[in-house]
Amino acid sequence: MKTNYLLPFIFCFPFLGFTQQADSLPKKKFILASVSFELGRMKDRYPSINLETMNDWTQNPSEIERDLTGHSVTHDRDVEGSRVGASVAFIPFNQSKKDYSESQEIRVGLIYMVRGTHLSYVLQTETGAYKSVAYSTRFKEFSLQGAYVWKYSPSFAKRFTFHGGIGLGIGSTFKDQTSVAEHFSSGQTNEIPKSEFNVYKGKSSLFGRAFIPAGIDFALAERFDVGIEANIGMGKQQVYDGSSYTIQTSGALYVKVSYFF
Repeated sequence: MKTNYLLPFIFCFPFLGFTQQADSLPKKKFILASVSFELGRMKDRYPSINLETMNDWTQNPSEIERDLTGHSVTHDRDVEGSRVGASVAFIPFNQSKKDYSESQEIRVGLIYMVRGTHLSYVLQTETGAYKSVAYSTRFKEFSLQGAYVWKYSPSFAKRFTFHGGIGLGIGSTFKDQTSVAEHFSSGQTNEIPKSEFNVYKGKSSLFGRAFIPAGIDFALAERFDVGIEANIGMGKQQVYDGSSYTIQTSGALYVKVSYFF
């Protein structure tokens, strides 16, 4: 009879030992928490953007030379456009609590941005003759971005999560373009103005940005969140074989959809 009582214990003993061994195994420093997709707008603001800037951003500056004698100029300090991207979030292991953090995560993402700016010159004569020359750029950039984020979910609204943090990004442009649009009119009645539009090869650039992300997420379901996020910071642009520029303000606003594992 005693042997019958011992048999279940002997049978379960290897499994108990395996469970204890599994619990004693060192835990990973990070675990994958979620994957997110985003879509929105972004803007880089420079101290100034002038004709020298356009020349520096163009592969062959002589191609965009025009007679601008007597023209008035309208400057644009902003380079803005759209952004789309994807990111993953990792939860770090908290050594003091011996468990994974519930309020912190590390995000790493790849962002694709298309943006541009313009610079306009206009000449208007007393006879009604009109001439305008508009320069514009087009940047296509892939940027690798990372951020350390702190999260907070209030007890009175548990489906909402607020977050903020610090982030860094580095990216490079490709297939940059500088375009020149010209419009001419002699001022005669019923005249159809003439127009010319030319596109020239631009220089690519390296971009670095430091920013503060902040946003709010709403839990649609157990594993799905939708939210809105903004970031604000500053940056630096280094033109390959060209000059460097300070970006006084760099910001973005976008919506996000996240799936949690």
